Amino acid sequence: MLSIVEFVYNLMSYGSDVAAAQVASEVTSKCIEWLGGVGITREFPAEKYYRDCKVGKLIMLEITTWNF
Repeated sequence: MLSIVEFVYNLMSYGSDVAAAQVASEVTSKCIEWLGGVGITREFPAEKYYRDCKVGKLIMLEITTWNF
């Protein structure tokens, strides 16, 4: 059983992880927009970062959903 302090700490840490994932996803999305059609190609690292951010965001949201 978690104490109140541990519960609040876990809640705050998960919240910051989700917020960081959302910011990273938004930044890479803007980068893709800025690059235009070239940003989607695999020749630029922006496409990989965009995919990684989307997957990371989904994983973080799933982790927070299962723990609470």
